[in-house]
Amino acid sequence: MKTQAAPMTTRTLHYRLMADADCNRAASLVARVFHECIAPLYDAEGVASFESYIRPAEFGKRLRRAHFALLAERGGDLVGLIEVKEHRRITLLFVAVEHQRQGIGRELVRLAARSCSVRRPELPVLAVSASPNAVGAYEKMGFASAGPELRIEGIRFVPMLSPLPLPENR
Repeated sequence: MKTQAAPMTTRTLHYRLMADADCNRAASLVARVFHECIAPLYDAEGVASFESYIRPAEFGKRLRRAHFALLAERGGDLVGLIEVKEHRRITLLFVAVEHQRQGIGRELVRLAARSCSVRRPELPVLAVSASPNAVGAYEKMGFASAGPELRIEGIRFVPMLSPLPLPENR
């Protein structure tokens, strides 16, 4: 399913729709950030499950099905990525460690939510299964916990929801 999103540039950042040709770079960015920030919270099963999910070929399969992804690039370098399933659930949100806390993740969520609202105007909420260390960041973006922390196939997450359209940034 393809989503129309006009490229957007903000403070030397360029946001655009991910294409099949981006799968290797996307997988590399996500793997790097995952291993540095999230993998220490997971057991071996969780790490293996996540690594399987982010293989380049898997990105490509998802892009050809019910997912879309937006990229953030600075100077030609990939610095952030958001992937959304069925225009209703964030499945991945990763920003390179050296670019975190600069608003890139927030902007990726805002752009993705806008696309979700356009494609699925009847949808009241945007969902995410947040890693435990990302809960605070999602709360700052207007998401609220929708249940206790869960663990499926070794992946630890907190289900969270935000109304669409997203609340104004806090």
